[in-house]
Amino acid sequence: GSSSIGFLSSPNRACVALSRARDGMIIVGNLSQLANQSQFWAIIQSILEKREMVGHSLALRCATHGNISHVSNARDFEKLKDGGCGQPCATILSCGHPCASICHWTSVRHSCKQPCPRTCAHGHPCSQPCSQPCGDCEIRVEIELEKCGHYVQLPCHLRDELNSVKCPQVCAVLLECGHVCGHECHGSDSSHPPCRAPCPKLCLQDRHPCKGKCWENCPDCMINVERYLPCGHTVTLPCHIPTQAYECTKKCAKILDCGHPCKSLCYEDCDTECRFHGSIQLPCGHSVTGRCSSQLVCSQPCGQLLACGHKCAARCGQPCTVECQVLVVPTSLGDANENHCSHVQKVPCHLANDSDSERTSYKCTEKCNTSLPCGHKCTGTCFKCTEYDIHSSCQLACQRRLLCGHPCQGICGELCPPCKEKSDYRCPHMKSGVRCGEPPRACKEKCTWKCAHLRCSKKCGSACNRVACELPCEVKLPCGHKCRAQCGELCICAECNGLAVNEEKLVNLGCGCPVKNEEILQHNSLSYVRMFECPKCRHPVKFSHQYKQNIAKQLKLIEKLSDYLFTKSAQVNVRTQSLQKAIHAELESENLHCEAEKYLNLMHKKLSNALDTRKLMNSRDLNSMEVQFEMYKMIVKSSSNLDKLAIGILALHSLSSLVIGQVEHKFAHSAPQTCKKLQPPELLSFVDGLWKFCEKCDKFYQQSCDDPLCQPVENKV
Repeated sequence: GSSSIGFLSSPNRACVALSRARDGMIIVGNLSQLANQSQFWAIIQSILEKREMVGHSLALRCATHGNISHVSNARDFEKLKDGGCGQPCATILSCGHPCASICHWTSVRHSCKQPCPRTCAHGHPCSQPCSQPCGDCEIRVEIELEKCGHYVQLPCHLRDELNSVKCPQVCAVLLECGHVCGHECHGSDSSHPPCRAPCPKLCLQDRHPCKGKCWENCPDCMINVERYLPCGHTVTLPCHIPTQAYECTKKCAKILDCGHPCKSLCYEDCDTECRFHGSIQLPCGHSVTGRCSSQLVCSQPCGQLLACGHKCAARCGQPCTVECQVLVVPTSLGDANENHCSHVQKVPCHLANDSDSERTSYKCTEKCNTSLPCGHKCTGTCFKCTEYDIHSSCQLACQRRLLCGHPCQGICGELCPPCKEKSDYRCPHMKSGVRCGEPPRACKEKCTWKCAHLRCSKKCGSACNRVACELPCEVKLPCGHKCRAQCGELCICAECNGLAVNEEKLVNLGCGCPVKNEEILQHNSLSYVRMFECPKCRHPVKFSHQYKQNIAKQLKLIEKLSDYLFTKSAQVNVRTQSLQKAIHAELESENLHCEAEKYLNLMHKKLSNALDTRKLMNSRDLNSMEVQFEMYKMIVKSSSNLDKLAIGILALHSLSSLVIGQVEHKFAHSAPQTCKKLQPPELLSFVDGLWKFCEKCDKFYQQSCDDPLCQPVENKV
């Protein structure tokens, strides 16, 4: 271990340690090590050795015997643990015996381990050591109990407490029932406890032994036995229950008049009405599922032939059809088709032989199948489309192009919802874009736009500090032709794309189309809100260093338009109340067409329910209803000859920009004398080509900017 002596090397500390004793002092330790580490302790060693006060053991003198014991380690102290010398103490105690303990310090109490010479009052010797108190005599003796006369073994000290001693013997007195008492001894008391022996009696029915005690009244016999009931069934019952008092709970086995088994229990009265439920054969021969006691009617087709030769369309259990409704071509078509459609007019069979005047009220129920502006076939009913002069809303998948360039995933006849796809725009460092309509993430990586002549030193998400290199690209393409792009840009071949070979530079926006810089800027400088795109294929540009700022501008417009439409969505409650009041005022007006009143009432009820239940419509559905109502009012006010068209707009299930175009076309051809162009309300749709942006007044518009400072405005493209 370490040879350092710590704080003992300090003379001051050592002086304090050696100057505190009063009567004497013994130092235990390695004096040689202390002297080697400190000059002070070397002096102390010299003094102690001269006085012969240094040794290898400690001499201890026994105060009792005077013996000297030398201790030099811990094991030597174990021999002298009580402070003596290791010899017997032998001190004569007050009882006359010598102390049998090893020599000990005077503070340790003497203890005599000799047997106690004293006896109890009845002469029994004490069983404790001499130094311990005698206590009660525990020697067991046989004693007769006075109250019962039995002998018991008890400790000697209980002789005088016999009244509290309980006799452990069993009472053997013979009781009146013939059994021995068997309870604990209860003395000379003549009243014995109840007999605990099993009852020897038998039950009266089947002679089963009683399960009770001898002193108890015999309980009912609970042994289960099989009995035959008067109804013929067998049942397991407790022995004491008579069969006459038992109600049989098994199913009744009787057959009712209808042929089905009774559903009641055996002890109940039989059913007056059959409760069978299942397949039941009717008198007509068909089967029907139902309850037997019900008035079942056959739901199968009748199948009988009418006088006209067609099958009856009624159900088997109902009276046969009087007027045949099968559609047939009438025997006399008349001079013209009353429905003004291309279909061959069909009428119900019972009207086929009537005059033309009696068939005028019947409408053509064929599907319209007219090609709509969206390219789909109209699925509406022919007479409705011709009556209102407008086709019903298309319910097929939309797939029209949205502002972001993705196809719409909504319904064709509804306003296009916002796109839920990831944006195609992303820089070379990003694996995927953000959601369409959201601002793109600013890339923190270094810009990769470089060529042999120029290099951008900015971050990828910032505006570049270089322009496009004006020198031509020197790359020779795999096709063998020379690249016609600018240096450092995506390569493009003019010859392979069928273009004339000249020195004019071309641009490849990533779609592969060879276009000129002027064409790109001119196409994307229009006021339409849409993605920055190729002027030839109209494919959105995913990324381009050269047009980074132009792309960012278009993305900012789309983001700003999304915020504008979101603001409209937040005003749904106010817009609903405003539209409800406007429709209510229209319903109060005079000379309202009955068909228009019907559809306006439906719209008013839908808006009222939304406000009352606080389950408001979404912004696009509400906007569709707003546009329908506003266009209805504009058409009615513009021309009284277009009431059917106005009512047809109210009857539409939903509205889209294609339907608006269809209505505009109808309005222009039907009312040219008004010299007015139909100006429909704003459509909250995300379809491409609908929205424009005016940079002068910083507003979005669709038909024309309504700010007088911005007139004249650009014509719709």
